[in-house]
Amino acid sequence: MFGSSKWNGIDYQQLVDIVLMPCLDNPDLSIYAKPIIQQYVDALRMPYKGKREKLATIEEERILVRSIYDRFEDVFKAITNISNEDDSEERNYVNTVVNENYGEVFRTIKWILNEENDVEELWNFSTPFQRTIHKRWDELHIVINYRGEVMDIYGKNVPELWKKTLLWIEEQNLPLHKHIEEGFILGGGDNGKRYALALQPIHKSRKKFSSIHKYESIITGETYFLETKINTEMGMLTIAKLLKNLGVAVETPLLENSGTVLV
Repeated sequence: MFGSSKWNGIDYQQLVDIVLMPCLDNPDLSIYAKPIIQQYVDALRMPYKGKREKLATIEEERILVRSIYDRFEDVFKAITNISNEDDSEERNYVNTVVNENYGEVFRTIKWILNEENDVEELWNFSTPFQRTIHKRWDELHIVINYRGEVMDIYGKNVPELWKKTLLWIEEQNLPLHKHIEEGFILGGGDNGKRYALALQPIHKSRKKFSSIHKYESIITGETYFLETKINTEMGMLTIAKLLKNLGVAVETPLLENSGTVLV
């Protein structure tokens, strides 16, 4: 089943957004079923593994976090800048505030912003050797399994991998354009405000693309705009999501080796 083009996997966040919350909003939902579904949603929203990480959030939480970030954006950017500095009394103090005094609040904010992929960089107070180091771009490749044929697509960097993948998609006459008409959300989920692909270089949040590459469609002749100011992992997650949405089985060895799992 896994790896099959017929397998349509979703993560817990998509389960909440696509299945559970619409069920709860259904006026015809059984009074016996409603509390069970609500309890399941509440359980998914609870921190787990002792790290206060959540499997999913609801729209009200995301709206609240977004409003907090928009109001105090300068503060969050200052925290991020300080986290990238060398050890100092100021950095240690901010680290204590963020990770200890108000750790639960900041972890939730960071988790939701990461899920929405709407902020280019967030704070990381880990020591350099503990931080996530992404693979070099010249190692990027994906493995596609479509209609019984397996092939590899390689790229020296994220933009090149994107363009080769888009070309392959159009060569198979897959419906790429309909996924780009309203903008294709960056990252592994669908709740973000930044596009990876769009017909205009403007994000859902109305901000302009930070770094632009272009792909000329061999089918429509239109120009598709790529947001390329993203890290390697985010680029790979987005490519894999697009292929999966098109019914193509895809493996991403780079992500799998680094411990990122696509569900």
